[in-house]
Amino acid sequence: MINAPDISLYSHACPVDHAGTVLQISGWKCDNALQVPVVCLHDLGETSALYRGALELLATSGGSAYGFDMRRSGAIGAKSMRVLQRDLLQVIALVKHHEAGEAPVLLANGLSAVIAIRLALKYPKLVSGLILVDPPHPEATAVSRLRLGATRFLAEVIPDVKLPSRLLSAKRIIRAQNARSMAPVAAHELVEAVAEIPGQLAKLPVRCRILVSSAVSEELWLKDVMSLSGAGTSCEVVLVSAGAGVFSGSLPVHIMCEWLRK
Repeated sequence: MINAPDISLYSHACPVDHAGTVLQISGWKCDNALQVPVVCLHDLGETSALYRGALELLATSGGSAYGFDMRRSGAIGAKSMRVLQRDLLQVIALVKHHEAGEAPVLLANGLSAVIAIRLALKYPKLVSGLILVDPPHPEATAVSRLRLGATRFLAEVIPDVKLPSRLLSAKRIIRAQNARSMAPVAAHELVEAVAEIPGQLAKLPVRCRILVSSAVSEELWLKDVMSLSGAGTSCEVVLVSAGAGVFSGSLPVHIMCEWLRK
């Protein structure tokens, strides 16, 4: 733990486009940091408030920690995942400015892992590492060919129409309540992005830690990480007890801090 005077509440409005969209970044800034700063990405359909306690613990453990709400309803209000990636790019730029140019680690929860991985691949100098909390694995969240084909058709023919609530909610890749308000283009892009995750891990230019809450997920991700041997990618999988609250927002901070200080 560090002294309380070294930590201060942080709140800053971040313009993200020329249309006047502003995202509010909040969290804790650590002046005498012992570890790299963290930017937390909530799962799609959640809000950053769920992780407020975890961010405070990260800050008191020795590093600045920031969170923000994605455009209302996440990929769900944006018509493309690329919009969320551009938003994150602006947030990171502001955080780097306030952290004397130090690139943050992205702490991505659930489906937001696809956004974090894509940004790290495209802008490696802006990210110092990834912590992915229960990211969706393609084998565990498979969408049937029929549903995938239907999504592709809707994305091409009627891209602005909201999806039927059950179209993509199979095996939890997209929660039913989120699918109801998701544009087909964003939904189809999201499904394809999940399928690409294992292959993208091999190309990551930054270190990565995957935290999972079930033995099944651990086995799936370990198989992928083992296949990366010799690829020059630093990626590891850690099984976290379900009691650690991975899904509740009470993230296993003690498991993160040692890694953040490396």
